[in-house]
Amino acid sequence: MLPDFPLLKRDIDLLLWVGARGRAASISGAVPLPRRDVYEGSRHILVRENGEIVEGGYDTVSAEDSFQAGEAGTPSLRQVLESYTRLITEMDRKGRATFVELANEEAESRGQVVERAGRPLAEPIMEAVERMELDPAPRDVDELFLCQGMRVMLYELDQEAIEKVREELKREPYRARMTRLLAKKREEYRARESSRKLVG
Repeated sequence: MLPDFPLLKRDIDLLLWVGARGRAASISGAVPLPRRDVYEGSRHILVRENGEIVEGGYDTVSAEDSFQAGEAGTPSLRQVLESYTRLITEMDRKGRATFVELANEEAESRGQVVERAGRPLAEPIMEAVERMELDPAPRDVDELFLCQGMRVMLYELDQEAIEKVREELKREPYRARMTRLLAKKREEYRARESSRKLVG
């Protein structure tokens, strides 16, 4: 009988998970969200602008996969990697859906919903940016599209549509308006920063 190598198994398993995480992110184009360890009973709070605190629990997200060991024998490392990738992709999909649902509910409760109503996509995007607090405020359109708020807002669009509207915002009739809007956002950001109280 071959000897067991538990530490080697653990390290291989860790490498598989790290590789699967990278593959899943490239496949799904996931919106990167802050990550931390969450345990049974963990809770979160949402602090609104008016100081109101909303407390709630975390939704459970899970995924399943299986091997037919009797038919295929011991799975290869590549099969395990592909299985992990499927699991992580499915959990990311469910997690993002839950996050977007919460974000939509919060936006609706604050009257921050922008209706497209048949308008060119660039129009509601500019309207939404007008209402956003951007920290820090971007210098140009390319930086704007890297902001977390923008990535969440455009979550349901495919990459081709996102690239198309980003290029549209760099050209007239939107270019001058967007330049003024981003300048306004930077001024708002500087005003917020200057009003902060330093604690030390």
